[in-house]
Amino acid sequence: MIKRIPLHDGGFVSWDEKGKTIVGVFVGFKPSAQYPGKQLAIVQTDKGKEAMAVPSTLENALQGVTTGTMIEIRYVGEDPPKKKGQSGLKRFEVNALIEED
Repeated sequence: MIKRIPLHDGGFVSWDEKGKTIVGVFVGFKPSAQYPGKQLAIVQTDKGKEAMAVPSTLENALQGVTTGTMIEIRYVGEDPPKKKGQSGLKRFEVNALIEED
């Protein structure tokens, strides 16, 4: 049986729900058109290529991940902001997924 996986745009992932999980093949980073100087991470999922914002904690976790690696990213929550009016630090669990023999 052949499974079709779209190679076109699958959308944009917002880290707005604790527990949100993305599983797919890491494609790499690309510059964000909306936020100059920032990057988006691209992951090929069953829905297509999904772009996602990369807060510093997620960017650090993805540094050094080889293109083509199957990964799982789970948003675990946000720390309270240190100063009023700022955003808190977003926390993620990032794992490489490998098949075992």
